[in-house]
Amino acid sequence: PMPRPLCRETSIALSNERVYVGTADSAVIEVFALDGTPGRPIYVRGPARRPTRQQYEKASDQLVAYQEDAAWRARFKQLFLDMPMPATLPPYSALLADRFGALWVVRSVPGDADLQLTAYSIDGRALADVRLPRFLTVFEIGADYILGTYEDGASQPHVAVYTLRRASPSR
Repeated sequence: PMPRPLCRETSIALSNERVYVGTADSAVIEVFALDGTPGRPIYVRGPARRPTRQQYEKASDQLVAYQEDAAWRARFKQLFLDMPMPATLPPYSALLADRFGALWVVRSVPGDADLQLTAYSIDGRALADVRLPRFLTVFEIGADYILGTYEDGASQPHVAVYTLRRASPSR
């Protein structure tokens, strides 16, 4: 078994009070207290999107990028490109939790021009939709920032930090 580009993968986010588990098979994210007690699930809303060839190729690139052997990378990328694309994109590509207990759902996928995030409160209310001007791999959402990396047109990696202004803590 191996991951496939733009297919549904399990994501887990951990806050100081909750564990969030999403398989991306559906738009439901399971919520658990740290002792394993189930909480109210969070439902990610939004229309289904069809993948583009650009998204599929970028996701394929990311799946093989860690391999140093160029021949191996090319062989496996071609294997991925020969597979049929999924009919629809997963409802989200990653989950993150911030120190306030908010769940941040990454709605964008590799190959998108921008990054779309939706924040949810512990009780499942949508708190905010955030759109950044470029696609990032997000590593952390702090009290007043979003930290991630991106590649420029020459495939050079960069670190980016965006200011995040909150109306009030996420509780």
